[in-house]
Amino acid sequence: MKARPITTQTSAARLLTSAFLTVALLCPTLVRAQAATDAQTLAKYDKNNNGRLDPDEVSAMQADTARAASTPVSSSASASGDVVTLNPFE
Repeated sequence: MKARPITTQTSAARLLTSAFLTVALLCPTLVRAQAATDAQTLAKYDKNNNGRLDPDEVSAMQADTARAASTPVSSSASASGDVVTLNPFE
């Protein structure tokens, strides 16, 4: 009984099968990561109470996040106008 030589077509089929199985195994994980919203976020942004964030609700959440990120943070040192120089060698 002779061993059958591996052809390019057989190699391509194996590669395609393994790629498909990899995607099939990772897909549920990616979907769960995108759909994960906590109860506080749903309570705040889910206006129609369907348990999902619709595109307009997602845009409201993103606008709030952008607004919070652009808010300047001040501390007592910067409020007085002094420049603080940090140097580990002094």
